[in-house]
This record gives sequence, C-alpha cells and structure tokens, in this order.
Amino acid sequence: MADTETQLRKDLDQLRADMATVMQDVRSLAEARRDETASRARAHADRLGESVRSYGERAEAYGASAAESAGRRIESNPFVSVLTAFGIGVVAGKLLDSRR
Repeated sequence: MADTETQLRKDLDQLRADMATVMQDVRSLAEARRDETASRARAHADRLGESVRSYGERAEAYGASAAESAGRRIESNPFVSVLTAFGIGVVAGKLLDSRR
C-alpha cells in the first residue's frame, strides 16, 4: 500500500509539472499571437495613414487648382463675377428670410 501511495504521489507531482509546462506553453503561444496581431495592426494602420495622407494631398492640390481657376475667371470677367455674387446673395437672403 505504501508503494502504491508513493507511486500515486509521484504521478500527481509529474502531472502537476506537466500541467505547469502546458500552461507555460499556452501562455507563450498567446503572447506570440498577441505580438503578431499587434504587429499586423500597426502595419495596417501605417498603410491606412499613408493612404489618408495621399488622399489629403490630392484634395489639397485639387482645391488649390480650383481656387486658382476661380481666381482667373473672376479676373477675366469681374463684372459677371460681381453680378453672380450679388444674385447668390439675394437668393440666399430670400431663402433665409422666408424661414422666419
């Protein structure tokens, strides 16, 4: 009976050691997966940031081009530009006034 009890204790101690090893392996795998996922997320965020910057630069260039084009049209037709601005102001005033 003493041999059986001793063997059972040894088996339980070995089982505890094996479980501790398994738990450490699971912890290591989880940490590796976390690091890999974080790395992928950072790379994706970097690519997304580059895309946003690119679109922002394009929008800025388009806006500057449109403003320059509008400036040239105003300079080439100042009278028409003043009349257009006046007409838009009158329409906007009527719309805002009718809402009261």
